[in-house]
Amino acid sequence: SGYHNRDDATRAAFDAEGFFCTGDLGRFDAVTGQLVITGRAKDTIVLSNGENVEPSPVEEALVGSPLVDQVMLVGQDRKYLTAIAVVSIPALADAGLVPAETADRLEGQIPGPRDDTR
Repeated sequence: SGYHNRDDATRAAFDAEGFFCTGDLGRFDAVTGQLVITGRAKDTIVLSNGENVEPSPVEEALVGSPLVDQVMLVGQDRKYLTAIAVVSIPALADAGLVPAETADRLEGQIPGPRDDTR
């Protein structure tokens, strides 16, 4: 496992115990014992082409929609930034939408340039 033909990047991405360093910050919930992600060690996401992306504007735009409960951006060392959104099914029903129409509805709320390929 690791980065293809990039031993240096693989070594930097895993700690001494073999855990992947995600850059996420978190805590364990005292009641449920579940891991709760609370933020990032650094906010800037660096795409594989070297482009630096600040995730906050995209996250804020999506979470600001009543259709979205949670959002996560993925893109570190990848070609594209991808938003993974957890939608609110009751809000979709109230808006008269089905899940397949949600991406089209949210698309106009995302700031900055984007590749609309799905």
